[in-house]
Amino acid sequence: MDRFSQCIHLKNMSAFSQHLEDWRQSKVDHLTSEVGYMYFDIQKNKYLGSSSNLAWRSEFHEKDLDISGINLLNEGCFILPNNSVIKSAYNNLEQTQPDSYKTLFCRRDNFGFELFGVVTQKELSNIDQIFMNKSLFNLSYKVSRWVKNKTSIFTDIKAYDLAKNKFDQCSGAPEIVYDKSKFRGNLILTTKEQQYIEYLLFNFTKKDIAYKHQCSETAVSNVITNIKRKLGYENMATPMMMIKLKELGVLGIYAQALI
Repeated sequence: MDRFSQCIHLKNMSAFSQHLEDWRQSKVDHLTSEVGYMYFDIQKNKYLGSSSNLAWRSEFHEKDLDISGINLLNEGCFILPNNSVIKSAYNNLEQTQPDSYKTLFCRRDNFGFELFGVVTQKELSNIDQIFMNKSLFNLSYKVSRWVKNKTSIFTDIKAYDLAKNKFDQCSGAPEIVYDKSKFRGNLILTTKEQQYIEYLLFNFTKKDIAYKHQCSETAVSNVITNIKRKLGYENMATPMMMIKLKELGVLGIYAQALI
């Protein structure tokens, strides 16, 4: 990478760190003191990693800890032990607290792995883990928007063969595929209506859904209004809609995506 490209990369990474911090404050500030994100694109041999903590982001990459991060690419949720290479380096930073918890959430898709890290002052409860996992689906979507058309923000994976072996050994969680379905109370929901319910569970806004489906926010509102109409009252608040959907057994189909 030449000097100009390096400057562009560092500028983009600083902006990315600020995006992470803004997202953290708006979504999970009550639980976390910082968040981190790594993506290993095995198909294209590309890596993206940053943290809302600028000092930790610099320390992480100066010590090539992203290589150690490859060993953590195992789907699920787990607490990083204090004696691990990454947690030890984190605790050694002057502004960090040794008694903090760093919880990792790892997901595999068809292209590679996403690894999310959150720092908390107490161990996350099961309910907190479910909430955090749900919120991180939203972060994943936000990241895809932040880095769109910013190819210089990616670098090559430093230990590609190790990452590729991890990818080949992990089959990944099955993707939820929705078909038009009938639920309790003779409620019938289309594929799109079920997709939109999932997005709302993952804290997507109407604007986010419209961007994902390349449609207008009005079109999104019409779908959500139609769901409410099927529930008996098209002007009900969205939280009430979710409660009624839960009562009718609709939300149970999302359980595998939330835990």
